[in-house]
Amino acid sequence: MPRAGRRLALLAAALAGAVAGCGDEGEPVDAAQARAAQKAAGHELYWVGERFAGLVLSGVVRNGFATTFAYGTCKPAGGDGGCAPPLQIQTSPICADNALVLDVRPRATFTARKTPVRDYGEGRLELDAASSHVRVFAQGARGRRAIAVLRPVSGSQRVTARLPAARYPNGYLAELRRVVALYERGGSLRGVRAELGISVSAVRFRLALARELGPAGLRGRGVPCDHPPG
Repeated sequence: MPRAGRRLALLAAALAGAVAGCGDEGEPVDAAQARAAQKAAGHELYWVGERFAGLVLSGVVRNGFATTFAYGTCKPAGGDGGCAPPLQIQTSPICADNALVLDVRPRATFTARKTPVRDYGEGRLELDAASSHVRVFAQGARGRRAIAVLRPVSGSQRVTARLPAARYPNGYLAELRRVVALYERGGSLRGVRAELGISVSAVRFRLALARELGPAGLRGRGVPCDHPPG
């Protein structure tokens, strides 16, 4: 399994283990734990408050670079395996986790609260806000409803009309500028692929990310990171 996919699998397993065995009426987690998680993180964490659509905050799991808030509980189907809670909101620093890092492409992209949201299927939605990368895991329409009320843990409980504009790593912006320049010079996806040694689908995806940012966004100042994305 590629590095990014393996990392996501490990995080999912860790969270499932943290909530496995809880009954449907598990004890809610105190909001102080959410604030403690924010204090320990070096980036803004996002959640939907202590309760969401009848689900209580049931777990706060920190695993390396990522912090996950779990809502509701579940019962394993059988055996000793874990299970996933109905809603999970996972935040990681945009320097370590962004669309260029992943080895998979979204199946669709839509806009919510003036922010691009990528749908990777199987109940997984992702977006960027300020210097944070946010994943929402939920089935059906629950994920979109959660995005509609996402807010920073350290902020007020008021939901703003739009999420903060993403601040991407300098390496992320440089890579998109490079792809755009090569494409504009040659006008061929295959030409860019040959120049950079990446797939045509990767070239197409980078061009789509560049279009989302627009010329002004591509020229903007990025976030300094200890290492480039990818």
